[in-house]
Amino acid sequence: MAAGAYPVELLESWRPNRGPVTGHWQALHPVEGVAAGHGQAPAAWRLWPTVADLDAPAAGVRPSWEHDGDTLPAYVPRDLDQRLTDLLARAGVQGGMVLVAGETGCGKSRLALEAARRALPGYLVCQVPNGGLQAAITAAMHCPEPRLLWLDGLEHHDRLQGLDVAELRRWRIPILATVHIQHLPPPTAPHPTAGGNAGAVLSTAVVGQASIVFLDRTWSPAEMQRARACADPRVRSAADQCTHRGVSEFLTAGPSLWAAWQAAGRIGGNPRGAALVRSAVDLARTGLRGPLPDDLLTRTHRYYLADAGGALLRPEPLEEAFAWADGSRVGMTRLLQPAAGGARRPFAGLLGDAAVQQPPESVHPLVWFEALGAARDAETAWVVASNAQREQPSVAARLWRVLREAGLTQVLWHQAATLIQDNRCEEALQFLSEHADPADAFARRLTALALSELDRLDEAETACREAHALGDTDSLADLAQLLAERGRLDGSRTPLPACRLGRGPQRLVQPGCPARRPG
Repeated sequence: MAAGAYPVELLESWRPNRGPVTGHWQALHPVEGVAAGHGQAPAAWRLWPTVADLDAPAAGVRPSWEHDGDTLPAYVPRDLDQRLTDLLARAGVQGGMVLVAGETGCGKSRLALEAARRALPGYLVCQVPNGGLQAAITAAMHCPEPRLLWLDGLEHHDRLQGLDVAELRRWRIPILATVHIQHLPPPTAPHPTAGGNAGAVLSTAVVGQASIVFLDRTWSPAEMQRARACADPRVRSAADQCTHRGVSEFLTAGPSLWAAWQAAGRIGGNPRGAALVRSAVDLARTGLRGPLPDDLLTRTHRYYLADAGGALLRPEPLEEAFAWADGSRVGMTRLLQPAAGGARRPFAGLLGDAAVQQPPESVHPLVWFEALGAARDAETAWVVASNAQREQPSVAARLWRVLREAGLTQVLWHQAATLIQDNRCEEALQFLSEHADPADAFARRLTALALSELDRLDEAETACREAHALGDTDSLADLAQLLAERGRLDGSRTPLPACRLGRGPQRLVQPGCPARRPG
């Protein structure tokens, strides 16, 4: 058909469908690579992924620690899933803007992605780069397939005055966006006037046209229950360790905090702050529970700072180092979390999963002694010493000696009883021979228990008699039981039922508590 041969009736029939396009094209910049005035649709949409295929990091989802080759934790259903899915499904048919608002690290992008996958899996995704809003809108209008405009982090986009939600709704184009809640205008904010700040990042002219879903930082009890039942160990660990039920924040904060910590220990960085974090992490690794006072962190960080280079690193002042470590990184998460009384504790995500990603260096030998000195009770002292026994046996030998010289022999008893209870009787005998006082009656009774488990009954009998001679009267019952088992006790020629001497650590100590001399 020759140019100019289109009937007027045909052109008029096209007007309702094409008229809005013409008006919008005049208001927008031409798409790069498309000759203005030729009316040829850009083919950028051919490269867009579908919602189902959209890569999570590309959608703004922060990674967590790697597990089985995947840095994306399993998704835990959220209470807002159905509501957001319904809003997106409606926007897919009618057009319009759906906005997910919340704090940093609360899981906005992941919630939006999972809901979009349920509601609009086959839609093409036009991800809007900062400064590219007008070009993206033009490309979306030229796309003949169902498409979704994706604006993750709406507060980071400029030129939002070009976002005409009503116009896009007429084109049945849905918009999905996330925004930090602090960038929402207050409810009483007036609509911008012609003379006002019409180019504000998030004015009521934009937000007022959106259906908003508010995602709380803290997870509900039902969400926490689902997290603890999740098959992904990262999610279960986060549910158990996070404070204030901020599971999403805990999962995403770990890698970024680890990276910030590792990058700080250099000239021009925050080497003293990095040493403070290292001392807090290692004190927790020793088994020292609870918040760590500043004076303890101040003492112990010097060991790590000296090993790293000391003054050659030109470390920052102590006050500045604490301020750096205390600074918020992801939401409310910090390298050193505040605690009551001005004390601090390391972010729990640096202790377990971080060690798997990059095996940590050994705890400084002097830090074990600092931790032992800071232990508030015998049980904590036992935890510190037993952890040292596993990690650095040469240091542990000195710790056990310190405990014995301090009169805390019950801690040694508990370690020996724990080894026996774990069927490590040879280790228990070695431990008692190295660290127990030969004149310790209860230690001799534990020796008899270990020997009996190993069926070294003659030696066990001798140890029982020695324990009694040293003043442990309860060892007589053990001796009687042993003699009965061996058929040497008058009036008893058969073993007592299910009650061998070697099965007795449970009678001597309460699990998880330091052993005490009976009576």
